[in-house]
Amino acid sequence: MTKKPRPGEFVSSSDTTIPLEIPQFFSFTPQESKTLAENYRTIAVQMENQPKTILYPCCETDVTPSLAFPGAAVQYVDMNRQAIETLVAHGYDAHVGRVPTGRIQGQSSSDASDTPVFIPKNHVDLLILLNPQISPFAIAEYVRHQGYVLCNNYHQTANEMHTLNDFTPVAVLHTGENQELDTSFLGEYFRLLSTDEEYRQADPERYRIIQRYVYGKIRMLFPGLFDVSHAIPQFLECARGQHEMFDTVFIGKHALPKPLRQKSSAADDLFLFQRKKNSPSQVPRSSIGHR
Repeated sequence: MTKKPRPGEFVSSSDTTIPLEIPQFFSFTPQESKTLAENYRTIAVQMENQPKTILYPCCETDVTPSLAFPGAAVQYVDMNRQAIETLVAHGYDAHVGRVPTGRIQGQSSSDASDTPVFIPKNHVDLLILLNPQISPFAIAEYVRHQGYVLCNNYHQTANEMHTLNDFTPVAVLHTGENQELDTSFLGEYFRLLSTDEEYRQADPERYRIIQRYVYGKIRMLFPGLFDVSHAIPQFLECARGQHEMFDTVFIGKHALPKPLRQKSSAADDLFLFQRKKNSPSQVPRSSIGHR
């Protein structure tokens, strides 16, 4: 079973199981990550101004934003009452609640909960979405013009942010051993390689794996429908909608490498988006639920 990271955590390739023995008593304490705080400060260099107000939903007990931005007023929001009560007891501005997600279809259990919806009173300078199990569509409305959203892509948050027309990517921080801050051609992180030639040049072995499947399985069933030089478009159509957090996509019983993008990123890499100046809300009407 794959371990699901908590806010402020990273997942290693070897950390794949959840212990079966669960402690009888579990106590909450505020948690902060010096590494993550340093990553926040590194990518925040690309902000025009350092944030004075921050909203951090789905925080659980992670208070790293307060460490990274000590002069900012941070609002922490989570549905876990015990976690929030712990943060309040330690002097943090924390609130029990769920934030607007903007999702109608495929709602999570948090969307359907009886927990009250938390609506920010004011727009914020920075919205942090780290491993959230919510869509950014609705909560991004509460970022001020020229404000920022800082997120990773573990639950496709960065991919969804890129679909909002009033936000533009500003920087991507690769958080692995060879840390790198990228500020150019950021749209390439969201564009799939779509032709056989692009795949062949980028990753010949991966291309051969996909090619063998498409030619050996699909083309065998429908020999008159497939051009042997167009394996990748067929693969992308079959793989449409699969979760970015996995290293493979499943087509029937077959596990294949996930689609490549023009630029690659890891699930824990950080993406910084800025809201355009004086832009109207671009939240898709079909994605906004009743509040």
